Amino acid sequence: MFSSLPLFFSLLPLFFSFLPLFFSFLPLFFSFLPLFFSFLLLFFSFLLLFFSLLFSVLSLLPLFFS
Repeated sequence: MFSSLPLFFSLLPLFFSFLPLFFSFLPLFFSFLPLFFSFLLLFFSFLLLFFSLLFSVLSLLPLFFS
């Protein structure tokens, strides 16, 4: 356990040097988040429209065959 401790402490500065880079990409991530959710909402609305049309056509089919 104690033999890996110096390696851990030597990697700590490397970890802290990547932290500002990570925080600089956070605003970019949050700016794309509303766009992602709007596309997701659009996708599910088209999916709902497709299935509602499909079920309405399927419900009308017995009228034509009776």
